[in-house]
Amino acid sequence: MGQKTSLSYRPDIDGLRGIAILSVIAFHAFPNLVKGGFVGVDVFFVISGFLISSIIFRSNGRGDFSFAEFYTRRARRLFPALVPVLTMTFVLGWIYLVPDDFKQLGKQIAAGAGFIQNFILRRDSGYFDTATELKPLLHLWSLAVEEQFYLLYPVAVWALWPRRMTLFRAVVLTACLSFALNVIRVKGHPTEAFYMLHTRLWELLAGGILAFLQYNDSPVLDLSGRQRNVISVLGTALLICAVVYLGKNQPFPGWWALLPVSGTFLLVLSGPSSWINRVVLAAPAVNFIGRISYPLYLWHWPILSFARIENPALTAWTRAGILALSFFLAWITYQFLEKPIRFGNWSRRASVVTAASAMLAIGLSGLFVYLAAGLPSRLPEPLRAIGAYQYDFKTVAGYHKCWLESKQPYNGFAPACHGRLAEANGAGTVVVWGDSHAANLTPGIRWKWGGKWSVAEFTRDACPPLVDSMVDPASNCEKGNQLVASMLSKHPSATVVLFAFWGRYSRDWTAESPYGKALLRTIDKLHDSGVSRIIVMGPAPQWKGSLPKLVLISLEAKGDAGGFKTPSRMRSGLRAEPAIIDRQLRVLLAKSPATYFSVLDTLCGDKGCLVRTSQLSNSFTTWDYGHLTYGAALLVASRLPLGFPSAVFSDRGSHKVQQP
Repeated sequence: MGQKTSLSYRPDIDGLRGIAILSVIAFHAFPNLVKGGFVGVDVFFVISGFLISSIIFRSNGRGDFSFAEFYTRRARRLFPALVPVLTMTFVLGWIYLVPDDFKQLGKQIAAGAGFIQNFILRRDSGYFDTATELKPLLHLWSLAVEEQFYLLYPVAVWALWPRRMTLFRAVVLTACLSFALNVIRVKGHPTEAFYMLHTRLWELLAGGILAFLQYNDSPVLDLSGRQRNVISVLGTALLICAVVYLGKNQPFPGWWALLPVSGTFLLVLSGPSSWINRVVLAAPAVNFIGRISYPLYLWHWPILSFARIENPALTAWTRAGILALSFFLAWITYQFLEKPIRFGNWSRRASVVTAASAMLAIGLSGLFVYLAAGLPSRLPEPLRAIGAYQYDFKTVAGYHKCWLESKQPYNGFAPACHGRLAEANGAGTVVVWGDSHAANLTPGIRWKWGGKWSVAEFTRDACPPLVDSMVDPASNCEKGNQLVASMLSKHPSATVVLFAFWGRYSRDWTAESPYGKALLRTIDKLHDSGVSRIIVMGPAPQWKGSLPKLVLISLEAKGDAGGFKTPSRMRSGLRAEPAIIDRQLRVLLAKSPATYFSVLDTLCGDKGCLVRTSQLSNSFTTWDYGHLTYGAALLVASRLPLGFPSAVFSDRGSHKVQQP
């Protein structure tokens, strides 16, 4: 086979980049309209694997491949746009974030500068971590995956280059193993499958395989014009299907990632002469967007994230304006930083040293902020207590014993979680069953009622207490919930408390809705198995962001920051959904065997919902949007009718409590 020694520019590939970045930013700004836009990252992976492999193959073929030259080019490509984005993010965090959030941002900045953001997200991502849309540098995970690939891949190619077919077989085998790992891990370990190199490697290597075939003039690429057109149409159809059909409910990557990866593979394979590539992808406007795609990817997400931090309910026009600003900043970055440093008269050595020094400086600054707990000294003295407020759920008694994270198999519970459930057929035992919100409630119940009752806990993040499979099929909720129901059927004398962030799973809990029916079936199943004491707790108040942060913003807006008089109740920042669901559940359960307990009746009133549980300024009812703190859990637990006569539990109507 003949060997090509030049790599000609393909405007259609830049156009494909343009389509990819448009889908990504549209998904981030309008997730309900472009549900599968996140697959643009998969498109980037395939393109990156193809271009980098082509460069490495040709350099090795000429015998002039240099690791120093390769990584110098990577630095000149990545650093000029990344440094200003990290710097801007640091400055905005200094201005707008409370210490705990600024501390987390410092960790993100350090991880972004070190290209290890995917490792941080794999460890930190979960139900208790900051909401995804409030992590300004979340998107750097994909950059980390690519850079880790660039560290390993050139070495492997260089080592195996003398044995060309061995190299090709190794690439194909590694891609197959990576794909298999991706399919296996996405079921029980979705965070790992999404963020890590070993489950994304096959996407990059798909581009590498195509580059190898092209470099060696493989007969596979000897296609007629008509064949190229057909292939490009098929690739386009696969990409459209991925963007339109895929969404957050499908386990991804998994098998579904074949749609965008195959579509991109076919479009690159069809070549620049196919009609779609020549007319659509190589069109000047699309090509231009592709050329600024890297800085556009870097800029858009931090701006959106900080805007949501300030106002979680962004209007469509505001989001569109943010995207327009992102385009402007991307063009400025490309025109005045990327082009001069990559293609101008700058000395390679000087440009790399300058950019690397700036990257090191901003990375160390982020690390310093993280180690300094978010620098609470930035805030005026009266605000430091509220700004430094933190609540670590993992310190709550029982967490390590009873909490099961999504990445763990649901194969049973530690005996300590059961309390004395097995004793006296469960008599004198309160069983808390639900998701992370129920787990937060449990310490309050233990403290309030632990002296009189044994408290058992069966909780798991993002798993509502329903016996039906009503959640993500990739999770283990159904298996775990069936196990709980089976255990409770053997101990009918126990009092069962069902609690969850009901609005996470559905906004419709009427008798006609799937979730309403599932809750009734769960109650009936427990009742039919002999469980006579069932309490369903309604939704807790839900805030439009972190409650401490909302209070801080409210005080600053009213000019009360100096006096620092934290309100006992607030209306501003409350979401309406919990009140709607509260009314629905009252009606739904009015004639059921369960007692309904309204958390809103306990924590809310005409003047709003409780902000703090004592006179201390930092004794908040929640540290985030709605998970109860220990103080709030104790307050709610004290109103639960667990110590009342058994007749209370036979009431089939709503059981109201007095205002605190």
